[in-house]
Amino acid sequence: MTAATGERLVISGLSRGNPYVGQRVYALRLIEGLAKRLGKGLVVVTSTDIVDPPRLGEAEFVALSPPWRSHQKIVDRAVLSNHLLGFVREHYPSAIFHSPGPIVGLTKPIGAAFSSARELQSRKRTRKGMSLACS
Repeated sequence: MTAATGERLVISGLSRGNPYVGQRVYALRLIEGLAKRLGKGLVVVTSTDIVDPPRLGEAEFVALSPPWRSHQKIVDRAVLSNHLLGFVREHYPSAIFHSPGPIVGLTKPIGAAFSSARELQSRKRTRKGMSLACS
């Protein structure tokens, strides 16, 4: 559970399968660092194609099979991303979600929060507007 909110942090492990070495290493270090810090409060959701799970300690590791495959990697990535987002929304509706790399989908894994710069900016503006209206 995250210290501030008592919610679980769900992180996408799809970046670990990214062919760009920097992003793959960043995702691995982020996941392993969070696993040490959060323990059971961390859930890593990734693809069955990623064969070497990071050292997670007590954190939960979930590997999803792609719902179907095409002959184009970009289409496969989009389908798997959307599948992952839907899984998170269904199984961890109140968790905080973060993807350390690009993710695309028609489903927003919202419950308590969604970790993206645009969403956070939108929330800040909304809170500011609400606090002004209530004062």
